[in-house]
Amino acid sequence: MESIFFEKKGTKLILRYTPDNGVDWLFEKIVEEKQEHHIKNTFFVKECKYANSRIGNILKEWFPEADMYEPIFNKYIVGKSTKKIGSNYSEANMKIELEQFSIALRQLEKMLSEAQGFDERVWQEKIHQILQLLYPKYIFSTREIEFKGIDGYDKRPDFLLVDHSGFVDILEIKKPDAQILTKQASYRNNYVPVREFAGAIQQIEKYIFCLTARKENREYVISKLKEKIPIDITPEIVNPQGILLLGRSNEFNLEQKRDFELIKRQYKNIADIMTYDDLIQRLKNIITSFKMKL
Repeated sequence: MESIFFEKKGTKLILRYTPDNGVDWLFEKIVEEKQEHHIKNTFFVKECKYANSRIGNILKEWFPEADMYEPIFNKYIVGKSTKKIGSNYSEANMKIELEQFSIALRQLEKMLSEAQGFDERVWQEKIHQILQLLYPKYIFSTREIEFKGIDGYDKRPDFLLVDHSGFVDILEIKKPDAQILTKQASYRNNYVPVREFAGAIQQIEKYIFCLTARKENREYVISKLKEKIPIDITPEIVNPQGILLLGRSNEFNLEQKRDFELIKRQYKNIADIMTYDDLIQRLKNIITSFKMKL
């Protein structure tokens, strides 16, 4: 049982505090005789259920060294409460997510080693599942919606994504053998996008333009999404953003990495352009982060 005992030995005021764990804390102070009556009236207690922080507040006038135990105790209580209430839950969640990202990384590396044997549609479906881990804000996606293009041809993005607020974005997934950069003397020896890379960007830009510029496209796509979304969210098409995954960058030199980064920043409607090696690195970084926390 938690207890406090006060005693006077000569000119010393001695206070022994015994918390529930049975470890005694001793505080001593030399006092003048005329202070004795006030001290006794203030501190003469046989047993109590004060917390450490309360003890510190009461005693710090007479025992300044006791004051330091209040922040120590508060820190202990916060840590204990966190551990008791949320630690096990958070740790269990992190272990589950760590396993999910680890499986995704292994699957991606295996797929990249066998990329030539995949049908494009199957490839896109499997990569899309991995990307869902990296973009948890998207709660729904579909690839079955077509709309009219300004050139008269039907347009069908690889995936339309719907976030938790209902806003629609576009995802395009190209194979890892897609070429990205080439070096041309006519561009002062800078690396520039090859036709396949530039064409993928233009494709997304056209999708976005067709959705935002043509009212009939917006209304049609929203109506189709409403039929597919299984939850009470109203889809909206307002300044859609594109996400593009293509090619490899593991053999880029420093100059190529720099030029590729500059190219990625040029397109205001493309929220993210990444290679499969970027994807691998992101997965590894997340896995490392989880491991550090566990």
